[in-house]
Amino acid sequence: MGPGALALVLTAAVLHALWNYAAKGVTEDRLVFIWLYAALSAAIWVPVAVVWVVVYDARPTWVWLGAAALSGAMHIAYHLVLQRGYAVGELNLVYPLARGTGPLLTFVVAVTVLGERPGVVGALGVLLVVAGVLLISWSPRATHGNPWPGIFWGGLTGVTIAAYTVWTSRRCRTSCSGWSARCRP
Repeated sequence: MGPGALALVLTAAVLHALWNYAAKGVTEDRLVFIWLYAALSAAIWVPVAVVWVVVYDARPTWVWLGAAALSGAMHIAYHLVLQRGYAVGELNLVYPLARGTGPLLTFVVAVTVLGERPGVVGALGVLLVVAGVLLISWSPRATHGNPWPGIFWGGLTGVTIAAYTVWTSRRCRTSCSGWSARCRP
């Protein structure tokens, strides 16, 4: 990985951490926060999608647009569940559980339902993510009260992450390949 790519990855990681810190800090009007975030995301990405359609002379179908709408609804569900988790649990519990459970469930669905066959390195990577989640979120000296609401909502957030990950990657493989090879991951 070159220095430019490394800088982009590190910048994305810092921005991601700052966004989650800000999301945890929202104590009132959580729905307004989610609505503003979704509206800003649409304002940024809809023009990109329009340019993509024009440049690649794509002809979106109702199925394609419906799949995008369902993906958007899944992301809204993710934000609602995550905000609830941050409202009832600690950031250092909810976030790692959400971000660890999502890839783990995605891996399980990919192997058991979609027939993916990961190599040793892929399986080892999943095990390391799960071990990292347990290491980060487990604290024997934590005195933050009842951790179970944070555990529940962190896990449920992971379920939503897995759902939109599997849905988006599966839809891209099946519906986009007909009009653009660039859609494939």
